Amino acid sequence: MNTVVNTVIVGQGISGSLLAFELIEKNIDFLIIDNHHLHSSSKVAAGLYNPVVFRKPTLGFNVDNVLPFALEKYGQLERKLNVKFLHQRPYLKFFENFKTINDWEAKAGDPKFNDYINLPLLKHQINGVKNDLPFAQTKFTGNVDLPLFLKNARSYFSKMGALVASKVEEISKGSDFKLVLENGKEVTCEKVILARGYQEKDEPEFSFATVGATKGDILTISCPDLNCDFTLSKGFFIMPIGGGLYKVGATYDWEDKTDNPSESAKQELQKRFESLVSLPYTVVNHEAGLRPGAKDRRPLLGSHPEHKNLFLFNGLGSKGVLLGPYYANQLVEHIFEGKILDEEVNVERMKKYYGNTED
Repeated sequence: MNTVVNTVIVGQGISGSLLAFELIEKNIDFLIIDNHHLHSSSKVAAGLYNPVVFRKPTLGFNVDNVLPFALEKYGQLERKLNVKFLHQRPYLKFFENFKTINDWEAKAGDPKFNDYINLPLLKHQINGVKNDLPFAQTKFTGNVDLPLFLKNARSYFSKMGALVASKVEEISKGSDFKLVLENGKEVTCEKVILARGYQEKDEPEFSFATVGATKGDILTISCPDLNCDFTLSKGFFIMPIGGGLYKVGATYDWEDKTDNPSESAKQELQKRFESLVSLPYTVVNHEAGLRPGAKDRRPLLGSHPEHKNLFLFNGLGSKGVLLGPYYANQLVEHIFEGKILDEEVNVERMKKYYGNTED
């Protein structure tokens, strides 16, 4: 059996799902092919968004554009899917010492930075939280419940007849593309957009783009006495998800490329939690996933150097919730309307690696 469509999206994580909704808005005939990989970062991630990078401190990449676009887009998709998955809540940053406080307050003098933080610093006590120093609060923060979003998006695409649960075994390139699937079916299309996340690192099409993978472990804990509806951060995060449950994470492991939860990472996260919270708790779940990323930590989108109708959307890393909507829109408008991609994210910047995948 051979299916013919205009565009195929390979992967239904956050990247593939956002691309598909952009194609729906433009009335583009498409099909998503997804192998339903259980440990993709989209299915494991807490889905946090925060315009401020705490460790520097500085503003996130292109935040003035990506943040308002993301919030508006997720609101639209909540209405389309008739489900609540966007949660806007305070984000509290706790400092290690007075030097980091001084660095923060010095940065706060920058008017652009000031737009995203609340001043002055806060000093009140929070029940169960061990902290004697002033702490900060950032604006426009929250999380997207990614498993809920992806589950409902998958159902939506399935009801449209626009999703095939299978693995792509081969992509034959010519005037059109022919995709041979694991289930024996074939799909012919004019355009292919690869949104396979970290799985792209093992595929030949965009090997020059050097999609890497960073492992992240995350815990779900039960701590009913904490009783807070805001995210706590001190080199890690504690995010409420309701019912006395919290996500605690996340680790960054650049060496381990498996998606198996790590016992040492679990112990590290428990130690971090206990350094900030003095209340009793239990671990109820432990997950791990691999975040896709580029060498320069910028998204990767654009066309293949030789096959101009073969496209990549990848490398969103830990900021996928924030970056995904804006750049999914930009890529679709580039493909179908000829609009220019931002140089910082265009995969063409990685051409120096083309034909030299050892670098």
